[in-house]
Amino acid sequence: MIGNPFRYGDVATGNYFTNRVHELAEVQDDIRNGQNIVIISPRRYGKTSLMVEAITRLRREHALVAYLDLFRAPTKDRFADLLATAIYDGLVNPVERAWQNAVDLFQKLPPAEGNHRRRRQPLVRILGWSKVARSRPND
Repeated sequence: MIGNPFRYGDVATGNYFTNRVHELAEVQDDIRNGQNIVIISPRRYGKTSLMVEAITRLRREHALVAYLDLFRAPTKDRFADLLATAIYDGLVNPVERAWQNAVDLFQKLPPAEGNHRRRRQPLVRILGWSKVARSRPND
């Protein structure tokens, strides 16, 4: 017996996402061109599935995309949290994210111990997101 080919109540992705070629191409083109997108339609018309599929395909092309479902943001504070997370997760390059995690780890390390007269200084000083330099002793 063949199972039901339709998925209800869940985001339709992969093989379950079908027959939206024109809409998918239009959404992907808008995102590539830097357009903000708002999709309005009745419930259960596949808005979320369309956006998730477009974002998945664009990320395979290494596009940086942020997605925020406003239905999950009932308050301004929750909206701010979700927006910050969406921007960080979607727009920060994975290499930059790994770099920032490494920098955060090194900043937590205690200063190197030694038998010298200089006062303790951090091993690493952060100069923006992409530059790291050794601290120089005070002259």
